[in-house]
Amino acid sequence: MREYGYKSYRTVFILILILISFFSVSCMRRISADTSKEEILSMTIPENWDPYKVSDELFFDEYSLIVGYDNESALNSLTESLDAEIIMFIPQIRVALLKTAEKADRTLLAIKGIAHGGIRYATPNYGQGKMQITESYAAIDDQSRNISGDPLLSFQWAHEKIGSRKAWEKGYMGQGVVVAVFDTGVDATHPDLKGQFVNGWDAQTQQVILPGESRDTNGHGTHVAGIIAAKKDNGIGVAGLAPMSRIMPMPSFNWNSFEKAQAIVWAVDNGAKILQNSWTFIFGGYDPILKDAYDYALSHGVSVVFAAANAHMAENWSAPRSWPGILVVGASDIHDEVTGFSNGSAALSVTAPGKRILSTVNMYNSNAIEDPDPGKYAYYNGTSMAAPHVSALVALIVEKYPYATAYQIRRLIEMSAAPIEPPEWSGEFEGHNPWTGFGRIDVQKAMDMELPDDTPGNLLVKSLDGSGNPTDNFFYVTLARKDGPNYWACTNLEGGECSFKSIDPGIYDVYIGEKPRDDGKPSSAFAFYNVSVDCDTELSAVFP
Repeated sequence: MREYGYKSYRTVFILILILISFFSVSCMRRISADTSKEEILSMTIPENWDPYKVSDELFFDEYSLIVGYDNESALNSLTESLDAEIIMFIPQIRVALLKTAEKADRTLLAIKGIAHGGIRYATPNYGQGKMQITESYAAIDDQSRNISGDPLLSFQWAHEKIGSRKAWEKGYMGQGVVVAVFDTGVDATHPDLKGQFVNGWDAQTQQVILPGESRDTNGHGTHVAGIIAAKKDNGIGVAGLAPMSRIMPMPSFNWNSFEKAQAIVWAVDNGAKILQNSWTFIFGGYDPILKDAYDYALSHGVSVVFAAANAHMAENWSAPRSWPGILVVGASDIHDEVTGFSNGSAALSVTAPGKRILSTVNMYNSNAIEDPDPGKYAYYNGTSMAAPHVSALVALIVEKYPYATAYQIRRLIEMSAAPIEPPEWSGEFEGHNPWTGFGRIDVQKAMDMELPDDTPGNLLVKSLDGSGNPTDNFFYVTLARKDGPNYWACTNLEGGECSFKSIDPGIYDVYIGEKPRDDGKPSSAFAFYNVSVDCDTELSAVFP
């Protein structure tokens, strides 16, 4: 039986680098691979991950499978061969959910032995969300309140630090910009959030959540939403950075991969301009359906914002946070220092206030501050609180530049960031630091700057045989550089293609490595090249 999708090679890749542009051919230079094989593999392969192998530690639906397809005839053929049933489609990204007769691990092994041209990938339907937040509640001194406008505004130190008032004074409040909050839900009954909603989506029930009907039994999502869109000058509570933006509730923490991808596409198609994400994977693997969904968002001009997570560890490969085009946010404190919980990441863009952040919480929270009754508020710590500051800033920028691309917005936020001192443990870096990114967001400067006219680079990595025909090789690709965020992705299971959309133009070290072998040892197939990406670029890996 043929092992479809994987081969073992003892020779090093021979790479032919072809750079294609609509208007011109970019320059490129090739560097000999003088780095040791072990060092390259350690930089290229983040873990011994096999998409055909299901770990007992992961949560997934045992009798369903997600299949990415190129055409429906291939999907139908595969479904028939597996004696499976198609439950649902996401046609925008060419993905289907299958109900299988056998358990997912057995079905994946069966697919491994089937020649299935036109199928891009097959993967279990994983559970996805996990919160990382440190909560702390505190009483508020009644005598020191700012009674006019928003009584608790003076306790929101972040507004002073990042220059929110200057943007407000110029009239930028995110008027009508829709932010999809992928979280625990948002309590629409909170008096500081009433009227701030548009339709949301519940992927589990396949129902629209009407404005005013959203609920949050946890409080986390309501806190995030308040940082973004709590009403300003309404005589109660706090003020969000984009107080005239609108929240699209996505109660997604219990959703599986397919449901989350479906909701991402739904949010994009229903007017969201920002996808706010303060959650992490419960597993370290690579989920191709979410890569498809976020690429769909980016290609439609929707900004994707992610919290960096709170494990206080340096990450070089994290999904989806290391994927291209995503704006990753670390947490800083009132002293412009990186917090002790914030993750470092080679993909980090900026930091934002994330320690002792006062915002709205759900009305069922018995431990929260009541001010005024029945509005409830609490101090939270976490990169979960830093990310919505950036999502709100994106809303202000979209208000000013409604036709800006997601790439232009990300670059504006990075270019306008205020440099902050990197932690002592961070080491020496030029410009970009994996613990501080480009610095702490500066709202005033961002709103004063012109939109950069930069255009992103797009890199497509393809696997070809010696005759120039597509092969079925599977490999990891890492793009590394010294002066900006790095990116990581891997190929689809069929066709051997790996895409990097909306990345910064520049010179990258490109590390390519095959998946580990079945015996757990690394493959000997690897390569290291240096390539210039300043347009639509194609890199073809030719396998002997």
